[in-house]
Amino acid sequence: MAASGRSAASPRLSATAVAAVAAVCVVLLLVSAVQQAAAQVPCSECDQACKSSCTGNGSGSCSAACTDPSNEDGCKSCMAYYYQKCVNYCGSSCRATCVSG
Repeated sequence: MAASGRSAASPRLSATAVAAVAAVCVVLLLVSAVQQAAAQVPCSECDQACKSSCTGNGSGSCSAACTDPSNEDGCKSCMAYYYQKCVNYCGSSCRATCVSG
């Protein structure tokens, strides 16, 4: 019986796909951590708590922009975007779950 001519190639993920999956995992972990932290925060402290917890957010998603030393503005812009996105989400989540005080 002759071979079918097909080789059993193992599926491979591209570097972009791996980075995307990693970014999604980081975001999900961050969202979970933010929600848990928000449940223990007095409502009057939501804004400050979210600003602190979102510092550095986007470092994984902005790695391409931030590894190029000639793209300092692009890196800052990317990090600012993800920081603001995190703060907006965190603030809404915090105010929905915070404790009075």
